[in-house]
Amino acid sequence: MRRILSFLLGSIALKISLTVAALTAMTGTAVVIGLMVFNTLSASFNALLAEQLPDLRDSVTVIQHSAGIRDSLSDMLLARSSSDVEEAQARFQEEKNFLAKGMNGLPDATVAEMIPALTDLEQRVDEMQSAIKEGFAQQAALETTIAGFRNLSAWARELLVQLTEDAVYDMGLAGDQTIEVVASTLGNLVDYDFAATTLVLRARGEVNLLSGLAIALSETEDSALSDSLRDIAEASLGELDTILADLEERDAIPDHLPALTEIRGVVAEAARQGFRARAGYRERLMELREESNLALTYAIDDLTATLMIGAEDTATFNQDAITRLLENEVQSIRDAANLEIAVETVVATAFLGATVRSLDAIGTAQAQLDDAASHLRELSENVYLTDDLEVIVGQLLAFTAAEDGIVATRAEVLTAEARAEQTSHAAHERLRLIGDLAASHGGVALTGAVEAGDAILAESERAERRLELVAMGSVAILIAAPFLTWLLILRPMSRLERLTVRLSKGDLAPITGFRFTGGEIGRMATALGVFREGLIERGRMQEHERLAEEERQKRAEEQHALVTRLAEALQRLSSGDLTESLDAPFPADYEQLRHDFN
Repeated sequence: MRRILSFLLGSIALKISLTVAALTAMTGTAVVIGLMVFNTLSASFNALLAEQLPDLRDSVTVIQHSAGIRDSLSDMLLARSSSDVEEAQARFQEEKNFLAKGMNGLPDATVAEMIPALTDLEQRVDEMQSAIKEGFAQQAALETTIAGFRNLSAWARELLVQLTEDAVYDMGLAGDQTIEVVASTLGNLVDYDFAATTLVLRARGEVNLLSGLAIALSETEDSALSDSLRDIAEASLGELDTILADLEERDAIPDHLPALTEIRGVVAEAARQGFRARAGYRERLMELREESNLALTYAIDDLTATLMIGAEDTATFNQDAITRLLENEVQSIRDAANLEIAVETVVATAFLGATVRSLDAIGTAQAQLDDAASHLRELSENVYLTDDLEVIVGQLLAFTAAEDGIVATRAEVLTAEARAEQTSHAAHERLRLIGDLAASHGGVALTGAVEAGDAILAESERAERRLELVAMGSVAILIAAPFLTWLLILRPMSRLERLTVRLSKGDLAPITGFRFTGGEIGRMATALGVFREGLIERGRMQEHERLAEEERQKRAEEQHALVTRLAEALQRLSSGDLTESLDAPFPADYEQLRHDFN
């Protein structure tokens, strides 16, 4: 009995085994309860997994890929090129295939409603893709047309400038013929008044062109068209700057020059990169344009009056020559200037038509362009044109045609965009119908899943109450386990630890207190006792070795002193000192050596 009690109190393995056995029993009980609950819930889970959840999953799949289709349609609408449209179309087909696959798990009635909507959706998407691609094609055609229009207008300007220069040259030749008679007056007419009139007319043409370009730049949001308009504006600004510099140098129209300088500054703002029109910008621009036209009209009238006065002054001397100059060369200059204004007006109006934002504004834009083109056509029929200039004017007028001109091309772009938007709305309606049907079926499946879940929760609550009892038993064991562990394991182990520390410090007092302790702790106490006896025996052996070492050291020191003294005596003897002797006594074992030396 004593041995059994000692084993129970001292065996760590037994204590741990008992604790593990108690916890295992509680765990086993919990497992049994869990199996019972599992068997009870199996039917509910089978119904949930086999019926409600697959239906719910299929509904979620359809809704999820409906969202994917919606994203692909948005990407298609936001596409910047035909390749982007094709990529969005490929994503649509992929999402549509997944959606159709998800539909297969839905009830037949729901699928029967979804299939027509899906078929119509695919047709609408094809129409939207076609409309968007058509819009890209028309936009490319519009940009090509604008580029050609810009080149023609630049060429026409060069030819008109050449025509004006030719007229000035012809006027100079005619002036040379009458220079002897009207040298001072005609020289002033040619070098100043005629040249100033030419500059004023050219300035009016550039102002009209720049004002139209500025309005177009303030209205358009197309970056490619803006770049084209800005290039034309920069070239026209350079031409206008040259004209204004010549007018200022000649001091031709000092009263009207500030108005031209002011409108030049306003339209130059529109040519800058990143320009954004402020509120009232267009009204201010039109006001300045009217002011500049009025100022130029006054200037032309003044210069013309000056020319007429000069002509009248010299009429007596060479009336026929002066009349020919006024009726031919000066009129040619005026005709060229008016023709240039008409060309630039057509160009500016066409660019405005290319930037309209709605189909409602197309009619107004085409009407304005028709008026400008009609004026150019009428003017070209009544003035002299070179063959090249006549061809260019005809080509410019062709770009204004209501059937296939710039405005008509812009109308095609807007029509394609509107058709793409309409088909997009229709596609989204079909997609919304599919999503609503899937959501409706998903709601039914979700209701069934909720009912099955409620049954599972009710059974789980009953199992929870049973497991609470098991948990309380486990908690009781867990609470008692630390105390029992401290009392039966940690406390004896702590005593063993203190004994071990005491022995490590050299305290070899007897080990007591473990007489009735068995098991691992008793064996460890016995081992410490054996260790203590070993330490005592080792101490005795170390003391014996220390005494022997001291004796050996003492003899070694005596031997070293003897050898040192003997070596000194031998050294003196070898030096011829025969009086050297060893007087100090040597240890008994070496005393005979001293006598022999002496």
